[in-house]
Amino acid sequence: MFALAMYRIAQPFESERRVGAIIDSTRLIDLRVAIQHYREQAFDDAQAAEIAAVRAPSSMKHFVAGGTCCFREGQAAIAAAISVDTPDTIVLRGGRSRLAFALDEVELVCPISPGKIVSAGRNYAAHQAESSMPPADDFPRGFIRVGSSVTGPGPIPYPSATRQLDYEVELAVIIGRNGRDIPVDKAMDYVFGYTVHNDLSARDWQLEERKKGNHLLGKNLDATGPFGPWIIPRQFIKDPMSLDISLRVNGQRRQASNTREMIYSIAEQVSHWSKMTLEPGDVICTGTPEGVALSHKLDSEAFYLKPGDIVEAEIEGIGTLRNVIV
Repeated sequence: MFALAMYRIAQPFESERRVGAIIDSTRLIDLRVAIQHYREQAFDDAQAAEIAAVRAPSSMKHFVAGGTCCFREGQAAIAAAISVDTPDTIVLRGGRSRLAFALDEVELVCPISPGKIVSAGRNYAAHQAESSMPPADDFPRGFIRVGSSVTGPGPIPYPSATRQLDYEVELAVIIGRNGRDIPVDKAMDYVFGYTVHNDLSARDWQLEERKKGNHLLGKNLDATGPFGPWIIPRQFIKDPMSLDISLRVNGQRRQASNTREMIYSIAEQVSHWSKMTLEPGDVICTGTPEGVALSHKLDSEAFYLKPGDIVEAEIEGIGTLRNVIV
């Protein structure tokens, strides 16, 4: 098992982002270097560097779009890199390259820059009850997140436009194939993998917009949509509809549930939203369980996030997305 991440070297003036594979949550292997090394060693391929650049582009979205061919070659290269005592720095045609890093040598960034983000609203029964809203009878509620709201692990600047910043841990589903009008029984075939999402919400704006029939600023202020810390390919999650999901603020548990408590399953959501074409790298966020700050109606101000708060969103089998509000 491995996770896929976007990373950059944690050094001044180093900005290039690359796809890496994380092994045992402690070590990162550069996927492009691993594929080139694998092709040179296994096939004596003179075009290994060029092929590796195509198989492992500097964008997770493009890697996902590469489909089964890219994933399988990446998987073979990762297996080859960890099956023998391969040094962290290796010799390739064209020079020496760094193959592996300890996690404290790199900075993990947002694991994907989605094409579009479709987010479910009130998709856990207990959260729906605490929101005092009528049930969704016919199809999932939802809204669109925009790209400028996306960020990854690490610091999140407190948005100047709100005074009521709330938290919502969610399972995020990465789409791996083009699809439209996907049947429910085929929907999971279109899933590439899973990551953790914190659907940070400006409740003051959200409640005011709701009065006008809008649903935009409250969910789309800059950097209020963190994803991460990495993506777990779907092959490694036996049952995504049976995962513990929780969120802590400064070590205090605020949310705790299980994905089996969703009203609409992952497959049902993928199928429903595929009435518009879903593309590789699109993300479906599947809703949050109970325990959000807004639900503490008598003392909600004490639960809203403040600068200095450490927020940890965790999903079983995937990992912990950690953000600090600054």
